[in-house]
Amino acid sequence: MLPEATYFGCQTGYFSYDGIYPLEGEFLNLLNRFGAFRLVVGANESGIRKSDLEDVFDLFDKAPSNVSKSLTLVAADDILMHPKSYYVERADGSKHALVGSANLTHPGLSRNIEAALVIDSVNDPGAPFSEIRTAIEKWHLHEHVNAYRIARTDLAKLATDGMIDQPKRPRPAQPPLARRERSKRFPGLGAIIKLPRKRRAVVAATPVRRPRLPAPVPVGTLGTMPNGAIGIIKRLTALDTKGFNGGTGTLYIALPKALTRNLPMAPYGKNQEPRIDVTVEARLDTVPGEVVLSGDSPTNITHVGAGATRTSHGDLRFNYLVKVKRGIETLAADYRVRPPAEDDLVAIEFLGGQRVRATFITETVAIANLTPLLDQHDNGWGWLPPSVIAPWADDEDDA
Repeated sequence: MLPEATYFGCQTGYFSYDGIYPLEGEFLNLLNRFGAFRLVVGANESGIRKSDLEDVFDLFDKAPSNVSKSLTLVAADDILMHPKSYYVERADGSKHALVGSANLTHPGLSRNIEAALVIDSVNDPGAPFSEIRTAIEKWHLHEHVNAYRIARTDLAKLATDGMIDQPKRPRPAQPPLARRERSKRFPGLGAIIKLPRKRRAVVAATPVRRPRLPAPVPVGTLGTMPNGAIGIIKRLTALDTKGFNGGTGTLYIALPKALTRNLPMAPYGKNQEPRIDVTVEARLDTVPGEVVLSGDSPTNITHVGAGATRTSHGDLRFNYLVKVKRGIETLAADYRVRPPAEDDLVAIEFLGGQRVRATFITETVAIANLTPLLDQHDNGWGWLPPSVIAPWADDEDDA
């Protein structure tokens, strides 16, 4: 309904610019023909990202300055802002509305199972169009103490005051067995509708400076990495990426042996080699919203050659599975980006519940920005600080 629209209004509990991005051109056309634009966003639990709000203002800046457009944040200390209403008026006088469960986010519009009632004045002239529009307009018009119409100049203070850009609360960890059983009973669906997402740098625009490391840490826990690190970042070798260039044999990334003391491994098998069973989530930095899961396929990190009987040179291996490799290759083909190769980077995060997340970093700018972190063992790897890698899609609140 956006072509020939004269008014667009939306109130959404959760928001990311990826909800607007697939129709960005239509929204810009609406503004350029002096149509009104109202976006009302829930600032629930301070989880909205500054970058998403900046993208909205970037869209506004492309339109004439005297166009009626607004971005309003709504929140309350004790409850959630939770509506999902969309309203359009067109040049022919027709009115259209969608009211349902879908937030204006990429998961809400493409990945989640949602429901909505869609009405239009041609087929249902008696539907409550004025009430739907008024419910959106009341926030824009400052008719409620919990509504704040904002400008770009407000963003820095909102972030400083903790109103936006706050870390997501971690989800309770699931043991690998529970995750495997859940994936058997409730298998993944993947994207229901494939929509493009705005490509963002996985890392900050400014180079990362390596902090000084504290003293060595105790053995055997994921919670004791230096300086609050959440994992490691490593330059990929030809051996690490052999699966992506036609190589055969077990697919693994060689991890630094220094990580051994941070992994709660236990003796396994005939040779009693230290091992920890893990589930894997993997993605490409060029397609950050799509995630490949190991699901119920068993995999592990094993310190090969460190058992009771030393059968080979000691090597800490993160076995990432053919299933994961094929999923990454499929993403690369679908989105027309290249798969990982030698001299790219991988950021490996270690979560509770024995979960491992791997972000393959292939963009030149991102690689250059992260290279300063590679300050261990001939600049081959380094500890990964928090908040360097972009958030994962399933960390986004989308209630």
